[in-house]
Amino acid sequence: MYIPNYYQINDYQEIKSFIEKNNFAVIVSTDNGCPIATHIPVMITEKDNDLYISGHFARGNQQWGTIDDNDNILVIFQGAHSYISSTWYHQEDVPPWNYQSVHIYGKGKTLNEDELEADLEQLLDKYEKYRENVLRGITCQIKRKNRLKVL
Repeated sequence: MYIPNYYQINDYQEIKSFIEKNNFAVIVSTDNGCPIATHIPVMITEKDNDLYISGHFARGNQQWGTIDDNDNILVIFQGAHSYISSTWYHQEDVPPWNYQSVHIYGKGKTLNEDELEADLEQLLDKYEKYRENVLRGITCQIKRKNRLKVL
């Protein structure tokens, strides 16, 4: 993504805060050289000053098969955006669209069963926190649908 120097933000905490607040991301990978993308909610966790992004593709979405051991995954986080008339500027040769976006590049990895369960519980805790007993029931239901061992 092209970013003029004036607009670049390199503050780690500001970037982390932005992606945590705008966590409906676009995951981009390739399949036989063809780019594919999926919009999914993601969880951001930090371990040893590294950020980890996790999310869940629908089983029918074949993009999940392009993730494991892929060194070229792009995750796009989009924030606010709006048209800005160039007449508002002193010099009218600036682009008329104002937006916030973060692109993160990294290596993909699919989760094993235990990692999947922990990640689903974290996701459900964030979005279903107000409901009692939702974590165990939904996690087991998802496992049965995916024919995974129920603990």
